[in-house]
Formats: sequence, structure tokens, C-alpha cells
Amino acid sequence: MEQIISKVTELEHLEKEIIALKNQTAQNIIQIGYKLIEAKEKLQYGEWGVWLENKVEFSQRTANQFMRIAKEFGSNSQAISNLEITKVGLLLDVPTEKREEFIEKHDLKSMSTREIKKVIKESVDGMCETAQKERKVCSGRTGCSPGTEHIIYRTCGGFAPYVFLILL
Repeated sequence: MEQIISKVTELEHLEKEIIALKNQTAQNIIQIGYKLIEAKEKLQYGEWGVWLENKVEFSQRTANQFMRIAKEFGSNSQAISNLEITKVGLLLDVPTEKREEFIEKHDLKSMSTREIKKVIKESVDGMCETAQKERKVCSGRTGCSPGTEHIIYRTCGGFAPYVFLILL
């Protein structure tokens, strides 16, 4: 009986350590992202990829993802502390203004990455169902001649909004 209690206590201790390490992992990814941003600013144009490969053994894709996670979640790392890095990366596809609500609404920890991808796609597509049409007179900032009339269509495809400009 004592051995069973001892095993349970050991397992509980291991569970707490694992959870603490998972939380540190999210925090470490954010810190690595900040350090990568800082390093990139110090390098000359064209040196970034070589430096990543030779000095820190990161691909540009991984580095970009860590930097984006740092920028997007750095001030709110608690929201992602219990998620695997793959799931955190998926959350980058949710528009910033909707992300907190999305995290609160879904039990991301118990969902598979496939389920999360599906819910994100459905959510984002739902936000973009209708295209907005806007008629404007050009100010010259969009590359058209000032005073010309154009129509702007705002719609979504995939995860990001697209803007179409039609000159009249």
C-alpha cells in the first residue's frame, strides 16, 4: 500500500515538473523570438540566413515563427503557456483583434491541431463571407492619378484579407 501511495506522489511531482517545463517552453520561445529580432537588427542585409544556420542552427522559417510569436504573444504569454508550439503557431492565423476571444471560446489544449486548423478556417472564413465594395476618388497614395475614380473590393481568401483596386 505504501508503494502505491509513493508512486502516486512521485507521479504528481513529475506532472507538476512537466507542466512547469511546458510553461517555460512557451516563455522561452517568446524570449528566443525577442533575441532573434534583436540579432536580425544587428546584422547586415544578406547575413541573416547564414548567421541563423551557422550560429544558432535555426531555419529562417522557424526563426520567423518565433519572432512573430514574440511580437504577437509577448505581452500575453499566459494565454499560450499551456499549448504546444504547433498550436501557438496556428493561432497566428487568427486576426489579432479576435484572438483572445478565440482562445477563450475554444478548449485548444484538448483539441488536435487538425481540429484547431478547421475551427480557425471556419472562423476566419465566417468573418470574410461578404465582400465590401467602396467607391472612392483617388488621392494619389495608391499609385493612381489624383482625382480618378476607383472601386475597392475588400474580401478574404484563405486566412488573410485581400484588397482589389479597380480603376474606372
